[in-house]
Amino acid sequence: MWRYRDYVIRAFNEDKPYDRFIKEQLAGDELWPNEQEALIATGFLRGYPDEINARDLNLKKQEIAVDLTNTTGSVFLATTVGCANCHNHKFDKISQKEYFQFQAFFINASARDDVPAATGGALTDYQQRLARYNEATREVREQMDALLKPVIEKLEADRLQGFVPQTRASIEKPESERNAYDRWIYHRNLWTLTGRTRNAEKELKTKNKDAYAKYQELKSQLKSFDALKPKDPGYVSTIFELGADAPPTNVLATGIYDRLLEEVQPGFPAALASGEAAAHYADRQLLRAPHGTGELDCKPGNPLTARVVRESGVGPVLRSRNRR
Repeated sequence: MWRYRDYVIRAFNEDKPYDRFIKEQLAGDELWPNEQEALIATGFLRGYPDEINARDLNLKKQEIAVDLTNTTGSVFLATTVGCANCHNHKFDKISQKEYFQFQAFFINASARDDVPAATGGALTDYQQRLARYNEATREVREQMDALLKPVIEKLEADRLQGFVPQTRASIEKPESERNAYDRWIYHRNLWTLTGRTRNAEKELKTKNKDAYAKYQELKSQLKSFDALKPKDPGYVSTIFELGADAPPTNVLATGIYDRLLEEVQPGFPAALASGEAAAHYADRQLLRAPHGTGELDCKPGNPLTARVVRESGVGPVLRSRNRR
């Protein structure tokens, strides 16, 4: 996330137009997918609180959607829209239905932390070097994988049993049968695989010492190729859309994730759209901008966005921090 922090400081120091600043953070992956600066900017959305060991990914999905919705409302619209997650807002004219219409803009967003930080010639050089390293080490790595495979399969089967049934159903579906909702759950599940090689190595050491000794021997052989291995380029954390079709968004009874009421489409709360009726967008492409939340935040005549940055005093603080 330090890349996102530096992006914010750089944007203020360079006097980046504020409408561009907002749209990069809310929809940089859609509007400027080939610009690394815009991908880094979506770190605003990517920085949601997370728990890699969550066993109910259906609940986790809704928790993330709530965080993206509430944070966008607070940061860019100076409005605590989160009250309407459970009931019609008691002070501002935002209904619970409008809250979930607003949330629908974010419902298909998913995280990536594997976009290479290198670009242009540096990225090409890295990829070529990595290809040579992979070819030179292919046989050794295949032997190592063969030793770990049965251990990983056993650990994976045990891990899957730890999920709640609804989560497990989405994960275990064949790819051809997954709908947009299943796809989100499956992709989120990949985060829980972090460290599985390390866990398998520990299991092998405990349960099969002969195989572990062979594995360590192969590991030493692999290390002898380190001179060919290119330096890791570092990576960018970003947000992206998991396909053109999105999971449905429903109003939730008192905000409880598995108490679904009517399905809604993306739209703006009327109170935040200069008195206009909530606008609906059937096309799930570019939902967040230019005809999505970025457009609402930057809408001419909308005083809330300008008021947020004016009253926050964030610009002088960031410039001072950068000088230090």
